[in-house]
Amino acid sequence: SLNGNIDFRYGSGTNYNGPIWFGKKILQNFGANLTLSAGSGTPYSQQANVTTAQFGIPIQTTLEGSVNGAREPWTFRTDLRINKKIKFKLSDNRDLGMNIYMMIENLLNADNIVNVYRYTGNADDDGYLSSAEGQQYVSQQVNPSAFYDQYTLKVNNPDNYVRPRLIKLGMQVNF
Repeated sequence: SLNGNIDFRYGSGTNYNGPIWFGKKILQNFGANLTLSAGSGTPYSQQANVTTAQFGIPIQTTLEGSVNGAREPWTFRTDLRINKKIKFKLSDNRDLGMNIYMMIENLLNADNIVNVYRYTGNADDDGYLSSAEGQQYVSQQVNPSAFYDQYTLKVNNPDNYVRPRLIKLGMQVNF
């Protein structure tokens, strides 16, 4: 696992060194934070025989290689947070502070795989439809094409991937 964090902030008052437009310090108390993380895939035990994603069909699996001898693919993730602090004067001795932010998780919208099928090592194919048992079972169905399409949809589980890009807008109030 490799992690990196880059944080850049503009100060306020005499510590401000950013651009000034029309006499205003527009980026005063502005900050940006970029987090990068990468990791090798987690280990899993590969299996030698194909299993089905259907419910209620118990199939005994056979280990291929050693326990935890295979690895899922590497993952890479980038998150970005941009924020601006604003102060309002409520009275002589009280201030109201607001921190307005935008957070973008999975900035590059990477399709990182977090779970694979143990027979194929793929996130979207368990290998059943291309196996001899699977082809025989599909051919016995009332509508083989419909069964094939629906089985493919079931196997391509969105939980096998990380969440897609997510943008959050928010505000924190301090008083």
